[in-house]
Amino acid sequence: MAAFFMVPRLNNLGVKVHFLTLALVLGSMVTLFSQTFPIGEESFTWPDPDRANRNVNVKAYYPAASAGTGAAPASGIFPTVVFGHGFLMSYTAYQNLWEYYVPKGYIFLMVDMETGASPSHEAFGRDLLFTGKTFKSKSETDNSFLLFGTHNGRTAIMGHSMGGGASVLAASYDPSFPDAVIGMAAAETNPSAVTAAANVTAPYLIFSGTGDAVTPPADHQIPIYNAIGSDCIHWVSITGGAHCYYANTNIACDFGETVSGGNITISRAVQQQTVNSVLEPYLELFLKSNSAQQSAFETALEQSSVNSTVSCTIDLSIDEAVKNQVFVYPNPASDFIYFKNLNQDVDALEFTNMKGQVFRLSVNASAVDIQSLAAGIYAVKIEGKLLKVIVE
Repeated sequence: MAAFFMVPRLNNLGVKVHFLTLALVLGSMVTLFSQTFPIGEESFTWPDPDRANRNVNVKAYYPAASAGTGAAPASGIFPTVVFGHGFLMSYTAYQNLWEYYVPKGYIFLMVDMETGASPSHEAFGRDLLFTGKTFKSKSETDNSFLLFGTHNGRTAIMGHSMGGGASVLAASYDPSFPDAVIGMAAAETNPSAVTAAANVTAPYLIFSGTGDAVTPPADHQIPIYNAIGSDCIHWVSITGGAHCYYANTNIACDFGETVSGGNITISRAVQQQTVNSVLEPYLELFLKSNSAQQSAFETALEQSSVNSTVSCTIDLSIDEAVKNQVFVYPNPASDFIYFKNLNQDVDALEFTNMKGQVFRLSVNASAVDIQSLAAGIYAVKIEGKLLKVIVE
């Protein structure tokens, strides 16, 4: 089991800094990291029964067998990122994000709400939380759902500017849900993200830019950072970074930045490359338990173009939920499949196809003979969780 200790560089933020002890186990889904997937897309509208059936619009981008709208999902299970856009912006401005991460094995749920001039930050935060929880439920229990069985159980809530503040609100409304929260130039909101931050217990990563005059770090990201209640927080300040450069060119955001008078000294492409150099290994660590990426994460935090501060005391090596999680391999398979960490008392498993037909197959030393099954997608329920099995 690997562990690394990071001595973060101090800066003048006046925040507490600890040694980082980050030891992670390598789950079987890590094999997906080297694969590249086409991008599938689909639109959903889900009514929230707790808010008078408020319809929440979501655009989903996911690893697919082939590119296109409604394409069949790729084989495998993938973590999910729920994303909130900035003020007067659309999810379409963040094409750079889903085009970078979906091929690497992530599902991106872009929440298309509160796009007008008088947005409700509270409603947007609740939209983000509702989207993540609804997707998780459907992917585990609804075999009529396009992405049924694709979710690995880990979810990050991420957002830019207004969406960054709303991500904090979302995580505060149900601290037990997200596995990570990420803010890009996160803005103070109404209700206050700074006040809500104390209730956020998930690992938190926040980006800021020294050239950002739209949401100056001293008024927005630093107060949120200082108030976060998590035991694992990462601050990344990008030297010369802008407010809008996390996204592609956007008229509303770029105009606001132009008239704000920030001191931006890098290009949009450089800022996005810097963000990805940190964010990619972070997501691999916290959503895929890919300990092979810890060195890349450490290196990214020490690059000269950023000033990083770390306050992290958690040790993920004792995360029993990850260590004892049941995995299936190979997947797809045609003859036999094997289950890692399966309870030895289990002597049979039920395989349910997309028509709802159930097939009970014997387990012999964690192996199952699936030669009697027709080719297709099956769900196997183990310890309350659903695993997706592809039979060729």
